[in-house]
Amino acid sequence: MAVSMATVLSTHTKKIIANAPYFFISADEVTSIDHQSRLSLPICVVVGFKRVSILLALQHLVEENGAIAVLEAILTNLNHHGGLLRNQIAEKRVTFGADGVSVFQGSRTGVTTHLKEKHAPFMLGVHCMDSLHELGCSAYH
Repeated sequence: MAVSMATVLSTHTKKIIANAPYFFISADEVTSIDHQSRLSLPICVVVGFKRVSILLALQHLVEENGAIAVLEAILTNLNHHGGLLRNQIAEKRVTFGADGVSVFQGSRTGVTTHLKEKHAPFMLGVHCMDSLHELGCSAYH
C-alpha cells in the first residue's frame, strides 16, 4: 500500500514540476547531534496562480560536504524526484536560495555559482534573508 501511494505521489510531483515554467528551490544543509549531515530541498512552483510547496528531498550526505557533493545531490534529486533532466533545468526559469555559507554562496566554488555557470545560465541566486538579518543583528552585540 505504501509503495503504491509513494508511486502515485512521485508521479504527481513530477507532473507538477514538469508543467511549471519556473521553480524556486531552496537548500539547507543541517548537521544533527550525531554528526550526520542532511540536505533539505524544498521546491516551490506556481500552478494556476497558486504557490505549491513540495519537499523534494531530505537526503543524507555521506560524502565530504563540499559544493560539488551538494550540487550533485541537488541535480540528482531534481531528476529522481522532480523528473527533470540536467538539460531541462536550463529551460526553466530557476531561482535558487540558500544561506550564506561558502558551500552555497562562494563566488568561485559555491553551489549557486556552479548551478548558474553549468546548468541554469539565467538563474537568480538569492541569499537567505533570515541569515542576512541574523548576521546584521549579531554585528551590534
